Amino acid sequence: FAAKYAVSLRTKKLTLIGAEGLAAFYSGLLDLYKDVLSPQVYEVNFREIKETVLEFGQYQIKSMPMSHTPQSLGYRVESGSGVVVYSGDTDVCENIIKLGKDADILILDCSFPDQMKVPGHLTPQEAGRIAHQANCRTLVLTHLYPVCQEAVLIQQAKQTFRGNIVVASDLMTIKP
Repeated sequence: FAAKYAVSLRTKKLTLIGAEGLAAFYSGLLDLYKDVLSPQVYEVNFREIKETVLEFGQYQIKSMPMSHTPQSLGYRVESGSGVVVYSGDTDVCENIIKLGKDADILILDCSFPDQMKVPGHLTPQEAGRIAHQANCRTLVLTHLYPVCQEAVLIQQAKQTFRGNIVVASDLMTIKP
């Protein structure tokens, strides 16, 4: 919303890269909010991707489809500092294990506790199993619904993963 003001800190073009449908989603937001979301001092462009590998200087970003919707993607970001993988919404699938292989930080959807499995999302034990199979160093559980309690999630994830487990919170900083 701050983009609409001419006092924006950004002046150069912004390119947003994401799954197919991103530009249409943004267009829908513009229809709903009108000029409130329209930047006044820079241009917004979209690049829609499927499974791909992108290079940005010292960063390599790999995307693969996840098991949620046909557009759902997970991302692996590699640099000299380490490897971070983010699943986005997903159910158990081989692609998240492939993306997460030997990651320093594996950030996984964990919307509900084990006893409340919902298709298209992971439970703590499933997330732990994926982290174990991927051989990651730190598992971060995120996309938590209100029924989730931190201690329960960690306890359940520890049943299938012995590494470091963190429950995400807003504005959290994690260092590899």
